[in-house]
Amino acid sequence: MNKLAKRLLTFFIGVPAVFAIIFFLPFYRHLVWNIVVIFFSAVGAVEFSSMLEKKQLHISKIEAFILGALTPLAGTLMVSFNLPEWIFLVTIILGAVWILVSRTFSSMEKIENVTNYIAAGSSAFLYPGFFMFWLVKLSDLNNSGLIILFLLITFGSDAIAWLTGSLFGKNNRGIIPVSPNKSIAGFIGGLIISIILIGVAVYIAPSVFVVRMDFIPVPLIIAIFGICMGLSTALGDLAESAIKRSCGVKDSGTLMQGRGGILDTIDSVAVAAPVYYALFNVFFINSLMKKRVSVLGATGSIGKSSLDVISRDRENFEVILLSARSRRRELEEIASQWPSAVCVLAEEDGNKKLLDAIGKVRADITINGISGGAGLLPSLAAIESGSDLALANKETVVMAGKLVFRAAKEKNVKIIPVDSEHSAIFHLLEAHAGKNRGAQK
Repeated sequence: MNKLAKRLLTFFIGVPAVFAIIFFLPFYRHLVWNIVVIFFSAVGAVEFSSMLEKKQLHISKIEAFILGALTPLAGTLMVSFNLPEWIFLVTIILGAVWILVSRTFSSMEKIENVTNYIAAGSSAFLYPGFFMFWLVKLSDLNNSGLIILFLLITFGSDAIAWLTGSLFGKNNRGIIPVSPNKSIAGFIGGLIISIILIGVAVYIAPSVFVVRMDFIPVPLIIAIFGICMGLSTALGDLAESAIKRSCGVKDSGTLMQGRGGILDTIDSVAVAAPVYYALFNVFFINSLMKKRVSVLGATGSIGKSSLDVISRDRENFEVILLSARSRRRELEEIASQWPSAVCVLAEEDGNKKLLDAIGKVRADITINGISGGAGLLPSLAAIESGSDLALANKETVVMAGKLVFRAAKEKNVKIIPVDSEHSAIFHLLEAHAGKNRGAQK
């Protein structure tokens, strides 16, 4: 079987298998897929370390495997198990410290190789691990289709670049010395298919691709997105080609039939992942992402009921702020269930700290279950931060209703009554307004 046949066989078996994992096993924010990413990142780092040995930069295979797995593992703990984001920072610190100091007590014969080890360790830690972290972060978008679209763009761009280059690139090759077989025709083909794929996705799934910047025409967003993805896919391939050429090897390994090694397979994916993640979050609002919730008065009846409901749907909601007036022990018990939430005890920390925390966390929804007039300023702070307000505090409306509703209108946020009496009145008024609109029609 020749190399092309092996490559096609790997493609037609591997790609459907990957898509099946993503589509049929979305549990725990694509935990199975994230484990696959960790494994590929770790093995890719081992292959990279083998190439670096050709340049006299040595690191053990076990260390390379661990360093390559660290950052995507941190991403998986954050995305699939709701661990706080400082896990990523701790991972970076641990990896960097290990690389820097692990050879401090080496024998004098080995000390002269410490700088080589640091160079090799830093390289294996960065590539592909740091880039593959963003592939795991795509799971945080909470949409299998977005992950599959990313892979379609990267694989599709690579495949079409090869096809158009083969058909039309005979007289325009050699523009990039590190990869002389690459052609202008192939490069243009990769860009075009990237633009087409993202354009089709935007128009067939408008509920997923909600445009964040209304002042930019959608076709321009599609063009920018597609061009950036095409460029990053090509650059990922070229970057690995430069590494292989520098190390004097043809392939990074032999694990992938017809493609070479793992690193040969994920080179474009690794570089394109952070670009895709950044572009999506810059241009679009993902309505399927977790809603970030602040619960004020968490130890009261409204707070406890709200948290009980939220805890049943952790896939879609994340508690980021908890507050109580004086029940420290109860607040600590609740906080143990939401380890990433900021906690404020008003009686000890003061009202200013609560207001500051509301402004800093910038929740999507703030549930205000604080009793009495003390709930007014937190309501205003939540509105000012751009958070929708689920209001169980009647005094907010009684004391400063006009001010509160004017602020909500200016910030374009919703105020939703959640306590029994005013929630009932709210729904009656909504129903009555709906009937009047129907009569007018």
